[in-house]
Amino acid sequence: MDVMNEITVGQVSVIPGEEEITFVDCHNADRKVTVAASDLYDLMSFVAGLNPNTPDRRSAFRFSLWRSSGLSINVSVDGEGWAVRPLDLSEVGALVELPAGAPDVWPGSEMDVSLQCGTEVVKLHGIVRRRNGNQYGIQFPGTLGENSSETPESLSNIICLIERGYLSQKVSLQ
Repeated sequence: MDVMNEITVGQVSVIPGEEEITFVDCHNADRKVTVAASDLYDLMSFVAGLNPNTPDRRSAFRFSLWRSSGLSINVSVDGEGWAVRPLDLSEVGALVELPAGAPDVWPGSEMDVSLQCGTEVVKLHGIVRRRNGNQYGIQFPGTLGENSSETPESLSNIICLIERGYLSQKVSLQ
């Protein structure tokens, strides 16, 4: 690490490297977080999304999903169901990709959505809000941000599991 470029902000030293940036607690050097330069934008977007004063803020942070995220989603429309590929997830909806050969589902269509991550399972009502090819944006009415009830605990637990996996891929704790 190049300590020449070290910047101290409050109680945190920020140390840029060639391919990463490290944040060190000024009172305990054993408490460090290192982020790869390629992941810094995603991390900053996540942190900025936590600020309630951020303009153009979505109702909930959207996690882009990776194949090994552990999340599986099944949808059914009019009694016909499919395992779909989850692309992103938030407390208000998901972007999924239906398998080739699945019939067209149009915006406004209602569906049953089942999410599972580890032992956590949640069944939700979904409405297709947008479509691009075989990718569908599904809204979960009645969840956080929809001026209705709160997010179901099982969905919150799934989001927490995804968030932990997301952050563990982006941040190296030392």
